[in-house]
Amino acid sequence: MAYAAVVLLMQSLEQILQSDHSHLLHVSKDQIGSLLDEVNFLKLFLQEDSDEREHDLQLEIQIRDAALKAADFIDSRLYISQARRAAACSPEESIGWKQISLIAHRSFSQIVKEIKSIKSEVVQLFEKKSISDRKFIMPSDFTPIAEEDSNKLVGLDDDIVKLMNQLSGFPLHRLVIPIVGWGNW
Repeated sequence: MAYAAVVLLMQSLEQILQSDHSHLLHVSKDQIGSLLDEVNFLKLFLQEDSDEREHDLQLEIQIRDAALKAADFIDSRLYISQARRAAACSPEESIGWKQISLIAHRSFSQIVKEIKSIKSEVVQLFEKKSISDRKFIMPSDFTPIAEEDSNKLVGLDDDIVKLMNQLSGFPLHRLVIPIVGWGNW
């Protein structure tokens, strides 16, 4: 169910970006694109999670609820915008619409915050899984490279996430990155 909700939300966000209706939600295209990237990460997690590992049911419920809440927000904002266009508003009514827009923007910010929070939980889950996998793979007398001071890399996680988004993002964000120097010459 969470996967279906995430796919539904992604389709809505992609349609908004492609048709340039982000102004109807009173948010920028960049904010929509950023949310789309976050949701894509959750989709990838759900795909990998269902194939390879036992997952946390509570986390899946959180993902489903957040995706459905975001989809409901988008649908209701689009409906309100269309209804506003259909009705000729007086200046007094326009003030009411501005208040609705402010509330909607706050709601959008809360949705983005909630999805980012869930994403951080997923990242922590991956890190825990990665650490526990390394414990079983490495012999106890072997010192992992990550523990040696001379081989520590700082900030690599952010670069890897950025690279993965560039390689596996949506067509608008996908890049071809040449890799030079790998293999035998």
